[in-house]
Amino acid sequence: MNASELNNFIVVLIYGSLVLLSLLKLANPLKVNKKANLWFGIFLFLWSTFWLDEVLFLVTDSTIAFHSLFFVRFIQFLTPIVFYFSVLFGNYTPVYTEGVNL
Repeated sequence: MNASELNNFIVVLIYGSLVLLSLLKLANPLKVNKKANLWFGIFLFLWSTFWLDEVLFLVTDSTIAFHSLFFVRFIQFLTPIVFYFSVLFGNYTPVYTEGVNL
């Protein structure tokens, strides 16, 4: 196995695992921490789009024009903001006080 085939395998493995994990987080089978899992699932899906052009090159065996991926590149700009929201909602713990009416 030469370096090019190993690189292709790693790209497909990264892209596939990120898409699968994002779908699992979006489905949220345990129904816990719904808002954080939603934002984290969206973040993982957006993060997987960074390898989209390489995967499309492997599938079609031709280069992809920039204008066809312009919308994807624009959406990728929102990835850090979505990650911030997933961390923000993931760390929320309500304050419980006994006998105090808030």
